[in-house]
Amino acid sequence: MRPHLTLLALALTSCRASAPAQAPIDLWVAHPKAEVVTLAAAAATSAGFVVTKSDTAAGALAAMREAEGDGNGDYLRCEQGQGQGGAPVGFSSKVTVSVVARDAAGGARVGISAEVRFARTGVIGPGGRVMEWTCGSSGEIERVILAALR
Repeated sequence: MRPHLTLLALALTSCRASAPAQAPIDLWVAHPKAEVVTLAAAAATSAGFVVTKSDTAAGALAAMREAEGDGNGDYLRCEQGQGQGGAPVGFSSKVTVSVVARDAAGGARVGISAEVRFARTGVIGPGGRVMEWTCGSSGEIERVILAALR
C-alpha cells in the first residue's frame, strides 16, 4: 500500500471505533410461537420500545426505540462503555430488536437480536472531521425479552 493511502486509512479509522455488540440469542422455550411474540411485545413495550411489526402466525416481532442524547444509554454499548456517557448535543440513536420464533417440539425455537443505528451531528474531531462512533447492543433489551419468555 502506498504511504499516503496508509495515512489516509489511519486518519479515517482514527475517528471511528467499534464496540462489541451482544451476539444474537438462540434458544428453545416452552411457549408456542404466537405466545412468544405476545410475551416479547409486552416486554419490549414495557422497556419503552414501540412495536413496529407483530405477526403471531409467522412468529415475528420487531420493536424500536429512538432517543436523543443518553435516552437509549441502557441499550447501547459504545467505545466509551455503557451508553453514550454524556452524549453531546445532536446525538440520536435508534435501537431495533427482532424476535423470530419457529415451531419446535413442545415449544418454539427463538432468535433474539438487536441492531443499533445512530446519527451524531455537529461534533468535530481532530483535523476537522465529523466524529463517527460505532455502537452495538448492550444486551439489555435481549435480557428483558429473554426474562419474559422464561
